[in-house]
Amino acid sequence: MKNKCDYILISCLVIYFILLFRDVFFQMPNGIHEWAQADRLALAYGYYDNGMNFFKPTTFSQFSKDGVTGVEFPIQAYLTALLSKFIGRDALSIVFKSLNISLVLSGIILLFSLIREFTNNTLSSIFPLSFLLFSPVFLFYTCNYLADSVSAIWVMVAMTLFLQAWMLGKYKRKYFGAIIFTFAALIKTSSTLYFIGFVFYDLLRFFFEKKGSFKKERKYFLIVFTGFALIVGYFFYNDYLNITYDSNLFLLHILLPTKDMLLYLLNDRLPNVLLQEYFFYHSYWFIILVVVLSYFKKSKLSLKIYLPLCVILLIGVFIVSYLMGAQFIDHDYYVIAIFFPWIYLSFFWFAIHHQALFLNRFFHLVLIALFMFFLIGTYQRFQDRISPDYPGFSEYYRTSWMEDGYLKLNRLQINLDEKIGVIQEDAPNLALLYFDRKGYVIKGRYWRRNFAVLSTFFKKHHLKIGLCNQKEFSELINTQPVFYKYFRIKYQDDKLVVFELL
Repeated sequence: MKNKCDYILISCLVIYFILLFRDVFFQMPNGIHEWAQADRLALAYGYYDNGMNFFKPTTFSQFSKDGVTGVEFPIQAYLTALLSKFIGRDALSIVFKSLNISLVLSGIILLFSLIREFTNNTLSSIFPLSFLLFSPVFLFYTCNYLADSVSAIWVMVAMTLFLQAWMLGKYKRKYFGAIIFTFAALIKTSSTLYFIGFVFYDLLRFFFEKKGSFKKERKYFLIVFTGFALIVGYFFYNDYLNITYDSNLFLLHILLPTKDMLLYLLNDRLPNVLLQEYFFYHSYWFIILVVVLSYFKKSKLSLKIYLPLCVILLIGVFIVSYLMGAQFIDHDYYVIAIFFPWIYLSFFWFAIHHQALFLNRFFHLVLIALFMFFLIGTYQRFQDRISPDYPGFSEYYRTSWMEDGYLKLNRLQINLDEKIGVIQEDAPNLALLYFDRKGYVIKGRYWRRNFAVLSTFFKKHHLKIGLCNQKEFSELINTQPVFYKYFRIKYQDDKLVVFELL
């Protein structure tokens, strides 16, 4: 950062983040994809409670042996647990969110500084990052426990370091770029496509344009080889953990879309639900315009770097999108790591090739007015998104009956090491997290809504205490009074029923 305007801009960005996240900062997982949020936060609890063995991540769910599960490189959960050792266990959720926000914000500030070396202009330096602030989905996953926003922003940092190496002659920057690519791909496997794309393009330059020599580049190739080895090695280590400990908590396999899934995604889910999550609706026209115009300016750099690189990366985006296609229907956050870095490249190139525009005062006013309009709209969409009544997603989730659950169990003198069984829920860790006990979320297929079968499950897994949503329990008990043959009610209120095995 070179002048007062830079510091004012970054200060405004920090203030905007504080205002945006103030209502969700102290919340436990809730709302959209609270299932996935709870699984990630549960990893931090696992490290804190079960020892700090990085290579044996655990959660509250006990369906796997000893609760151990394979998962993408859980460095965020591990650092959260480590930092919380100095603050206290009650701070795990706040520390996790703080860490995610800090990683994203520091990535944005570093990116701004790196782009400044190309443009030497405040407005054109923040421009390539502006679309991120128009994305409710990016902002939402910045302030919770998933790795997507963190991975995407650091992929963009790595991309920019490679571009500095090629365009500004700062060749050693790509060494750091390869290291950062490795980190980003470890925490989010789909980000590997950008690592592969940039290294592939670099190899094309190496062999066809005679850029450098193998002797000169041996350290770089060693870093790249080590990076890919770590990514592949950790992927197979995850598979080993899942097989050894009988876990399927985190998906680590390809889910190709069927024809019907693809038609449903493109014709229904995408236009009616997902598009309003990805970006503030009116900003789509601005983003599309920038992407299109980024191709129009012909130059030596454009033909040699931008166009070939865009094609290579776009092929990777389509391949990964197809491989993960079945996941897009339900997982709004999958677009972040797969698509956002490609959009960033278009915005970056626009800023580089249209620098004269950013010196025009009329363009300044138009751009700032647009930004303010998009930011206000995105802010409102974000506030809608964190509402418990948000349509399109929230009808599938229900955490209200779990609130203060751990305090209720504590008052009932149910020990912290007492394993519990939760019925009529699907998310493996969500209820267990709220009630702060290890145990089992016993889905319908495990007990077939038959209390005799449920009692057998309890005995097999050495459970005494069961929990259920009061509304669900009332419906069950009306049709199955046989419940009292196997269990008795220990506590109930208008939200929660606690029962125990006879």
